[in-house]
Amino acid sequence: MLVQRCVKGDRAAWEEFTSRYHRLIEYVVVNTLKSHRGKCDQSDIDDISEDVYVTLLNHDRQMLRRYDPKYSLTNWISMIARARTIDHYRKRKSLHLVSPSSGGTPDEEDTGFISVMAVGKEESPDSVPQKAEVRDLVNKVLQELPHRDRVILKLFFFEGKKYREIATILGMTVSMVASNVYRAKMKFMKKIQVSQSQ
Repeated sequence: MLVQRCVKGDRAAWEEFTSRYHRLIEYVVVNTLKSHRGKCDQSDIDDISEDVYVTLLNHDRQMLRRYDPKYSLTNWISMIARARTIDHYRKRKSLHLVSPSSGGTPDEEDTGFISVMAVGKEESPDSVPQKAEVRDLVNKVLQELPHRDRVILKLFFFEGKKYREIATILGMTVSMVASNVYRAKMKFMKKIQVSQSQ
């Protein structure tokens, strides 16, 4: 299998992998950028595509090792490419950060977490600065978190992915995802509290 050969450090296999999936990765990056920003340029596409490859090879090819062959390799690569693109360019639409319910979906009624709304077209002029400040604070804190925590929070809270979907994307078990979502949320809340107290 191609992925297994890549994991073993087979250079020919890696060249085949990048050649086979290069167009797919670029396609996903372009579409994700356009959906969030409305535009993209070649430098963005090249940078993010390269970052996808780095993600797959980092830590002795850890991400590649986690790939489960019972899932579609094309879908798996696409989800990683999309997650990396989102990580580079944060959404400018409404951002909702809420606590997870036991069912593995966002629960807006849980007041233990923070909900952040980007400024919409109907906002009054007076509310714009305050909303923008809160949004900037959230984005700043997210960038201070470890890469894995950022990806998990964005997939779960922003994208509305369920635990099983995240497990497939990141090559984790469902129980590991649940635990990581909780820990990432706690880290985020602590950093928010520290930032607000300064």
